[in-house]
Amino acid sequence: MREQIKTTVGRTLFPYCLERRGVDGAYVALNRAYKPLGFITQGWVRYDACPVGFRFARLTPATIRALSCDGSDNPNAIHLYTDAHAPFCGNEADTRAYLRRLEHLARLTVYAVEGPAPLREGLFTDYRRG
Repeated sequence: MREQIKTTVGRTLFPYCLERRGVDGAYVALNRAYKPLGFITQGWVRYDACPVGFRFARLTPATIRALSCDGSDNPNAIHLYTDAHAPFCGNEADTRAYLRRLEHLARLTVYAVEGPAPLREGLFTDYRRG
């Protein structure tokens, strides 16, 4: 029997990072395990094979800085929190700051990205295989 993965709702369903895919420039919202939101798996996930990409209607450096936990304007990886300031872990100020960034993110317009056939074979790769 495979070992069950134990995690929290916050680490699985809440965004940790918005990562730009290299293939088409679309973004993927990732959880703390660098998986698309809601994914719980031990293997690596091929983002380009997941039907989870989206494009922002308008994403300026100022918007990126407002979303980024450290004020970075790097469009390739927008981190909404760090482990040192993880929301919902006891520090109310960290949680409020994260929720402000989520509120800003929630107001942005996004467009769907045409992607591959959903959940086809090969979506997951098991890193434990040699």
